[in-house]
Amino acid sequence: MAELSAELRQLREAGVKDRDALAATREELERLVAQNAEMDAQRRGLQRKLARFEGEPVEPTPPLQALLQSRGLMGQDEFRALFLALAEARQLGGLLPQLLVEDEDRARIFLDDKVVLLGDCGACPSAPGRAVLRVPTPRCEVCGGSDIRRLVRQFVDACLLSGLLKITVVGGSPKYHRQLRDLVDHHRLDLELVNGTVRRNARQARADMDNRDVIVLWGGTLLDHSISDLYDNSGRARLVRIPHRGIGGMLAQAARWLNADDPT
Repeated sequence: MAELSAELRQLREAGVKDRDALAATREELERLVAQNAEMDAQRRGLQRKLARFEGEPVEPTPPLQALLQSRGLMGQDEFRALFLALAEARQLGGLLPQLLVEDEDRARIFLDDKVVLLGDCGACPSAPGRAVLRVPTPRCEVCGGSDIRRLVRQFVDACLLSGLLKITVVGGSPKYHRQLRDLVDHHRLDLELVNGTVRRNARQARADMDNRDVIVLWGGTLLDHSISDLYDNSGRARLVRIPHRGIGGMLAQAARWLNADDPT
């Protein structure tokens, strides 16, 4: 009986090892398929670039929507279901390398405004109508793993104590602006938010520099040089450049700057 039990145990252990080996082989195969697809996409991209340099006509790449429709999919619901099914089958990596971005800036603005990375923070505001992706709390783009209420309180207190109440933040997407307005709400604080990708002229920038107390250039977010270059220290407003992308990190650095004896 003991020998039979030992033999059954060995068979079970062998079965587990076989399953693990099979899973590892499947993962390696999926990795190679995705890698091959990515190399194939890169090859086609290089061929198109070469054709442009040589002056040959380049056949336009059909939009993804047209390709999906030619495959038999109809409407946004089926497009969404396809991507969910590919993700669940762990096949999405085979499609992504095939996608080509024609307008990188436009795609970056879309991702920045329409996608929200949030941790399990509770206090961090979301953005209605945006795709929420749950990530580990240290990667939350609002708090970065810190106590967001504490950071907001530090920022507001620093503004009140310094007497610098007219704050203009230049940079950030509409999504970030909505989150900031939800977080920073004080009746004495005048918070102005300037979109970092919408055209702004020298007259508007001059009005900010002459009439505001502090101008924060939020360089960690989408901020065109054509806009940030309009601002300098020639007006009454004090200028501070903050490269941190997250809202919590920006508020923390702004509070430290405001609390400095002689902020520059």
